[in-house]
Amino acid sequence: MKFLLIGNHSNWMKIHLEQMAAGFINTGHDARIADYNKLGCLAGFVNLGEQWSYELRQRKLEKLVREYCPDMIIFIISSLKFDFARLKSHYRGIVAVYDFDGPNWSCLKETAWLKDIDLLLTVSRPIEQQLRAQNCKVCYLPHGVDVNYYSPGEKNDPGLTPFVAPVSYIGKATPRRLELCRQLADRGLALYGRRWRQLVGDGDTVLQNCIRGRNDVIGYDVVKIYRASRCMLNILRETLVKHQTILSLQAFAIPATGSCLITEYVEELQEAFEIGREVLSYRATDELTAHVDKALKDQDWAKKIGEAGRRRCLESHTHEIRVQELKKLCDF
Repeated sequence: MKFLLIGNHSNWMKIHLEQMAAGFINTGHDARIADYNKLGCLAGFVNLGEQWSYELRQRKLEKLVREYCPDMIIFIISSLKFDFARLKSHYRGIVAVYDFDGPNWSCLKETAWLKDIDLLLTVSRPIEQQLRAQNCKVCYLPHGVDVNYYSPGEKNDPGLTPFVAPVSYIGKATPRRLELCRQLADRGLALYGRRWRQLVGDGDTVLQNCIRGRNDVIGYDVVKIYRASRCMLNILRETLVKHQTILSLQAFAIPATGSCLITEYVEELQEAFEIGREVLSYRATDELTAHVDKALKDQDWAKKIGEAGRRRCLESHTHEIRVQELKKLCDF
């Protein structure tokens, strides 16, 4: 079968799309990736403005579909960039849209377009439940992870030295994340991501000393940070706190490296991992600090958590397994 993935082929999403495509290829299928940004630009880089870019993007997609003849197109989009009714007027394969953002997804501000696709995939159980109540064609499909890329590696690798830390967090700084991380500043915390220096301020020297770098960490350095940290934090975005939903890619990538994951609780967590054995979870600050303290005090315990998390990723959360789950959803 042929699968066409449409997404943002840059930064971390580029890596993820290529790993998703490899999951199809490794299970005996053909897969291609198209960058929606390039589809909307003349010669791949000249921006024509919103209206003309929309039309050009649609025409280039139609040409690609005629030439490649995919059995299924999967759109991974942050906003409505295509006319699905127009696509379905000439394309007879399956059109799926993959929601990575759940309650924050701008595409769900209006839902009339859902009737023009064959399937909505989502990483959010609450969104699945909400849209099924509206008789929409929607299925839950969590992230997959490349367990060869996100792997334990060699712990004595000298390339890990700059990233060694008792506990690390990678993510954009927000007020809520700052308050949680402040509780761990004296435990050897390493912070990576945008806006930390601006948000922390010069007066908080303890937390300032935790900050490593000013920009997002992208690429293989992310894997090195996971490997070099005794435990890793995962903290929800502010906008998702009240919904308690979405297992981010980090929630799978961190345990895949064998690192002990301490993640904020979400609805989907307990069906993906055994909490307390394969990952650690917290709902309040005191739970977070207790998990970190135990992981730092009992390194063997933290190591066993990480090892069990990796085994679970190998058994249940690879991209190849997600391809098989998708095929069952679509009854291929």
